[in-house]
Amino acid sequence: MFQAITTSAVTEGYSAVRKHRNNTTGSNEESVLQYFYGELSARYNGIPSNYTYQYPIRPLSINPEDAILDFTLYIVYAASTNGSWGPAPTYTPIRELDRKDSTVILFFLSTNQVDFMGDSGDAWYTTHTRISDASKVFDPMYRGSQPASPLGCVEQHQLCNLNDACTPLFASWHDSLRHIPHLWPHAADAAAVAWAYELALRLENSVVGVVGKLAAAALASSATRAAGVQSPLAPDGQWQRDVERFHNISMAGVQRRFVETATGPADPAMRAFLRRPPRPGGGGAEWLCRNQMIRSNAHANFSVFGLALVFVVGSFFVSLSWALESLVQWVQGRRKLDVYARFEWTMNETLQLQRQAHEGLEIGSWSGCDKGVPVAGSMDRLAVIDLEDLTHPKLKAPPPPVEEVPSSSDGEIRLQDV
Repeated sequence: MFQAITTSAVTEGYSAVRKHRNNTTGSNEESVLQYFYGELSARYNGIPSNYTYQYPIRPLSINPEDAILDFTLYIVYAASTNGSWGPAPTYTPIRELDRKDSTVILFFLSTNQVDFMGDSGDAWYTTHTRISDASKVFDPMYRGSQPASPLGCVEQHQLCNLNDACTPLFASWHDSLRHIPHLWPHAADAAAVAWAYELALRLENSVVGVVGKLAAAALASSATRAAGVQSPLAPDGQWQRDVERFHNISMAGVQRRFVETATGPADPAMRAFLRRPPRPGGGGAEWLCRNQMIRSNAHANFSVFGLALVFVVGSFFVSLSWALESLVQWVQGRRKLDVYARFEWTMNETLQLQRQAHEGLEIGSWSGCDKGVPVAGSMDRLAVIDLEDLTHPKLKAPPPPVEEVPSSSDGEIRLQDV
């Protein structure tokens, strides 16, 4: 099992306004806000810097062609390996951020010339500068009050085996390699786990990789931003939603990498670059690769035992509901229990009421009068409706059965019994 933990907080302080020559535009000097959370690595801008990040301080009113109508999201990170920063950290954290058991990440969010529909009060977006008053159509519009707003995060990983033994929280997949032999003492198992997690826990599948690739598009707020206007942010903490989105995307990347490792890349042209498990000693890794069980939308999993249990229990109760009434009636009749109550219940059944109406006219020879379904004789002719008084219809005895017999004397028709 693998789990990743990301803990974040908005930071403040450690900044100062400086004058800086803009080598891109060739202007003399411009005011920038520099942040001092650790020295920036030389590989980021060619020379080491005693600051972590800087961003120009621009006035609210600028030329439209110079306006940046999107957010800028900058990231620096430092991951520890065996108690020291490396490999290749982008900055060296200051003492207050010195966490050798974590990857220490700093995000710098610049809202630029994006207009906000309301002041959210979010600690990271800092949308406190009003640029227009309310009207009949629009609410007051705001902009960010800082050139860049820092957010600090620590990312930690942990591995666990089937016996629920886990490694300490570590900073990166590099650091995990030294913990694997303690949980998987067999060399083949350790090699298999190391190979699998080395593929899955690469930098691109971490929060750093997500933001490094997607930049401002990784923000949850990007879904409600268009044409330089940001819809109202979440009132209960937009920056927490952003970090949660970073984390969820990174976890989805880990899952995707395991699937692609087991099934191979979807693009056939990329299969030539597929990395096979190492040999020798790769038997465990190959077994692990061939025995991955990945959920697919094309199939559905269900419990046969649970399904059988539902059918068995359901069939029992259905059968019981069918047989219970007859069983109770048989026991009551056998032991002559609740005679009056039982017969009163039976006599009020529809068929018994009909039987009583016919018997009241002394019609029919009935059997089963103490049962739920009384039965008339096979040759009985039951009562018919008397319609002499249409306002008071009732039953009456049927006419006797007859047959037509012609009279020999006067042509009358005489009716006789059949």
